[in-house]
Amino acid sequence: VHLLKTGLVNNIVIFTHFIVLFLVSMVMSFYFCPIVAAVLTGTYFIFMRVFAIRARIAANKDVEKKRVNQPGTAFVYNSDDEIFKDPSFLIQEAFYNMNTVIIYGLEDYFCTLIEKAIDYSNKGQKRKTLINSMLWGFSQSAQFFINSFAYWFGSFLIRRGTIQVD
Repeated sequence: VHLLKTGLVNNIVIFTHFIVLFLVSMVMSFYFCPIVAAVLTGTYFIFMRVFAIRARIAANKDVEKKRVNQPGTAFVYNSDDEIFKDPSFLIQEAFYNMNTVIIYGLEDYFCTLIEKAIDYSNKGQKRKTLINSMLWGFSQSAQFFINSFAYWFGSFLIRRGTIQVD
């Protein structure tokens, strides 16, 4: 649902990143504290929301706002900075892009993205992209894993008395 709302259905990198990090965090919960895995998974989904919005905006720099409170006025975003300076845009992004789709009239754009994702059949390129994005997602999740392991091992050493904390 999140990928549909942000228009990133056909972005295989982000989609696989979601899956790989979710699986790694679930595996971590069996070996370490489930609280650590839950916090890392929650943090990831929050950060991924920001990255997904950024990726969608970067692909749509030429989006034209149809009307700005007065008839006949139009505003064209030329850069990401201009988009982020518009408070109404930020409010719309905070409500999962529902108002953005309605105001900008991007229903056709999102439908086209979904159709392309469904009809995409280049299996050779898809397989290569899938492998690369899985490796990238694993490398990102490895950082979370190393951090959680360091916290767990540090607390283990403190509990045994090997390390003294003032």
